[in-house]
Amino acid sequence: MTNFEQTSHQPGLSGSQDDQAVAAAESADAERGALLPEGFIAGPYRVVRLIGQGSYAQVFQAEHVRIPTLRAAIKVLRPSHLQNAEIVARFQLEIEILGSLRTRSMPRLLDAGETSQGWPWFAMELLEGTSVDRYLATEGAMDDRDVARITRDVLGALTELHDIGVVHRDIKPANIRLTDEPGLALVTARLLDLGVAAPKDASSRGPVDPKRATVYCTPAYAAPEVLQGRSLIESDIYSLGLAMAEMLDGVPTLQDRDVATITSQQLSQDPLPFGPLTRRSPLFEVIQRACCKMPELRYRSAREMWDAVDLMLRNRLDTSPFGSQSTLVAGVLSTSSASVSSATSAGVELEGTVPVDVLAEREGLKVP
Repeated sequence: MTNFEQTSHQPGLSGSQDDQAVAAAESADAERGALLPEGFIAGPYRVVRLIGQGSYAQVFQAEHVRIPTLRAAIKVLRPSHLQNAEIVARFQLEIEILGSLRTRSMPRLLDAGETSQGWPWFAMELLEGTSVDRYLATEGAMDDRDVARITRDVLGALTELHDIGVVHRDIKPANIRLTDEPGLALVTARLLDLGVAAPKDASSRGPVDPKRATVYCTPAYAAPEVLQGRSLIESDIYSLGLAMAEMLDGVPTLQDRDVATITSQQLSQDPLPFGPLTRRSPLFEVIQRACCKMPELRYRSAREMWDAVDLMLRNRLDTSPFGSQSTLVAGVLSTSSASVSSATSAGVELEGTVPVDVLAEREGLKVP
């Protein structure tokens, strides 16, 4: 069967012996607590405190040694994964991708290196604000204009990612951060977490071995082809469409707690069960096309979808050059100072890894 590693948790290894070895190493990591002590020097940065961790990395708030007002988020790979070539390569790829980007819609890479113990780390921009999923949990559904503006910002980031041949593979509300930029009237959205990003079409060069394959994704937002081991530019479009619907309805479109059930819904040819607020929104036509089960029927690029959302925002949603006062401003400003400690400010979730095996045979699913 195909293993599905949920990226709401950081991925581990597949294979029983490797799993046992990693579990033992992670237990040792947990007993040690923070990998880097307060005051640890990483490049030009001094560690302040641990702000988040997943099973394969920890993230620290840090400040510049000479300019303490310059803050950063430092992500460190856990030593328990140093022997896992796949995870080490993914960590390095995340560094390379961040270093290639020029967009302001994603955190900027600041530095990278290794500790004296050989643990790789990188420093990136520390973002204040709150993630979309946290905003929805406290404030509820968003209005059409805010959803359109957030979507445009995310599509700006995806356009640059796709232009350099990279698929994000994990677009979801938890990986979209709302920030209030100085001098800007409206909140802006930043896309986070390239931990499972991959070159486009990289996983579709051959058939997936159903006995050994591991698919890294969040099934509730994953396009059907991702669940079958393929990653396309259109896969990110699909996931963003589901994130848009969640922002409009205030709850996920697919809410079942059983991953096998969610996977079955994604792979089915049946339309997704969008909520009433999404169906009444002018943005529904955009979401419907983005979430077509067949990739060739979706928007062919992030730029094409950006044009559609921008046209709708200007012609059907905005009433002034800047739009009406965003309902997001007060919510973000009220939480920004506290939520800097959130791990999502550095693009990594707080939870640990829970590998999930989807029983394809039980659900009647066909895995290539």
